[in-house]
Amino acid sequence: MLRRAGYLCEECRRYGRVGRDGLPVRATTAHHVKHRDEYPELQYVVSNGRALCEACHNKAHPEKGKRGKYWY
Repeated sequence: MLRRAGYLCEECRRYGRVGRDGLPVRATTAHHVKHRDEYPELQYVVSNGRALCEACHNKAHPEKGKRGKYWY
């Protein structure tokens, strides 16, 4: 999934966000669109995933209560 996205955050790319260095934001996490606990059969389906940076992944999971290095 990360390789498919070129190791760039799909959410940041969608909105044209760049890092502090002016470069595209690197993806560090494979995010499941439909959560694994509710849809275990989709756990390894590539189309159910998105490559996200830490900040975007934390936005997708506010219940985890962690903030990333960059918070948009």
